[in-house]
Amino acid sequence: MRDVVLYPYDDVPTAVPSLTGQVVAEHPPKPVVMDDPASYRIKAEASEMRLTAEGMTRLMNRHILPGGRTPIRQMEVAFNEGTVSMSGTMVKLGTPVPFSATAKLEPTTSGDLRVHVTSMRAAGVLPKGLTDALGLQLDTLAQPANRGVFHIEGDDMIVPVASMFPPPRFVGRLASVRVTPQGMVAVLGKPATPAEPPVQSASYIYFQGGTLSFAKLTMRDTDLVIVPEDASKPLAFSPTRYYAQLQAGRTEAL
Repeated sequence: MRDVVLYPYDDVPTAVPSLTGQVVAEHPPKPVVMDDPASYRIKAEASEMRLTAEGMTRLMNRHILPGGRTPIRQMEVAFNEGTVSMSGTMVKLGTPVPFSATAKLEPTTSGDLRVHVTSMRAAGVLPKGLTDALGLQLDTLAQPANRGVFHIEGDDMIVPVASMFPPPRFVGRLASVRVTPQGMVAVLGKPATPAEPPVQSASYIYFQGGTLSFAKLTMRDTDLVIVPEDASKPLAFSPTRYYAQLQAGRTEAL
């Protein structure tokens, strides 16, 4: 991919300046079926992704927090220069308690996203840390059997890359993350240059090799390029709504 706006959710646009990787079938020997986002995953070998604070707020409340089954609710996220501000409510003994916090973002040794809380205020009180603010024992917090979803380690929130998106699963190792008031920039893997497609376009998705099923077609030794119809705008692509986009556009054989 190059200069694509990806829509994992309809209301969470994610800018992807570049991505090189593999689209892998979840149930081989069955091929990748674009009509079924659960049939494949995206293994990012090198990627840069950008997310706004509004997008991160929706992502946390709609998918990440429910997946971790935490007592944290209605989180609002704001990006500053190098830090993240968070506010919301924490449910303690059935009672919602307002909180605010400041955190730093960094990769974990396993390549996930660590949200390290540096200061917190809950119900007007400065607690010792995240677990103290929640008023619960660590083993009762967000500790799912599947460590691939949001969970809490000490006073850190751990957000696995794979948990940030619905199907198709997105797999990759976070190498670095930086925060500015304009948004969060996450870099996965090592820098790489995406393959140039056989058509001229500043924005594109280019599939090469393997077997790919889409619409009513099956392409073997795939050579497929998706570009925006309006060359002045970046390609906006939704894995769950690609067929409607395909119908609204046009197809050409090269």
